[in-house]
Amino acid sequence: MLPQKNRLNLAFYRTHGSEHIKGEILDIYMEDASVFKAAVKVTKKVAPKAVDRNRIRRIVLEALVPYTNNLAKTLVVVIKKNFATYKTQKVSEELKKLLND
Repeated sequence: MLPQKNRLNLAFYRTHGSEHIKGEILDIYMEDASVFKAAVKVTKKVAPKAVDRNRIRRIVLEALVPYTNNLAKTLVVVIKKNFATYKTQKVSEELKKLLND
């Protein structure tokens, strides 16, 4: 889980004027910031069950932990596909591929 200082509150965040990276299972909106902050957005349309939405959030946030020290960005990760059955390693590889390009 990401530390509290690295969590972004989506209620106050706008995605206007940010860099948009498209992936197979997720989209990432990035902006420069002084400290790394991240949030995960999962809609009911993608995962109807709350259990699946929470699992997806946990998987993505766990995959973002290695970036907390070396990336000064604000990230909003928008999930496009229900991958609640995926392992954290597979999601980590997808994130690494998108963030390192």
